[in-house]
Amino acid sequence: AAGYFPGGPNAPAIAACDRDSSVTIAPRGAFTTNYLPDFEYRSDSALGFATSNHLVVFNPGSRDASVAIQILFEDKPPRTAAVRVPASSSVEMDHRKWPVDANTRFGLVLTSDEPVIAQATIGWSNTFNNYSDTARARDGGPPRGPRPRRR
Repeated sequence: AAGYFPGGPNAPAIAACDRDSSVTIAPRGAFTTNYLPDFEYRSDSALGFATSNHLVVFNPGSRDASVAIQILFEDKPPRTAAVRVPASSSVEMDHRKWPVDANTRFGLVLTSDEPVIAQATIGWSNTFNNYSDTARARDGGPPRGPRPRRR
């Protein structure tokens, strides 16, 4: 958990609790750069398999945050994206909003004008990232195999 404590120019900016519930005070300017390495976007239309990469950016502060996203690749020049995160809220976005090609490994560097906390997740689907209620796997069945019958 983390919280923003506004104050004078020498006041602490962020208080965070670690897994042992001890409080750490970070200096002003902390949490304005986040590194999220080792993403992978895989897509195989023949199998219907695809991965999806999600990013959640939390802004605990009282001012909106402008976040620049630099996307670093193994084999080509970096690309960029951006997101605005309103004060006291979070924004979720996935790889479809980033300039990322299929079958690519990459990492993210987030730079913000306000302290933010970033979390990344990688998921997979066997419906080629179709999340609709009518999504079907390549064999025509439900996305994760037959559902158990209720008794």
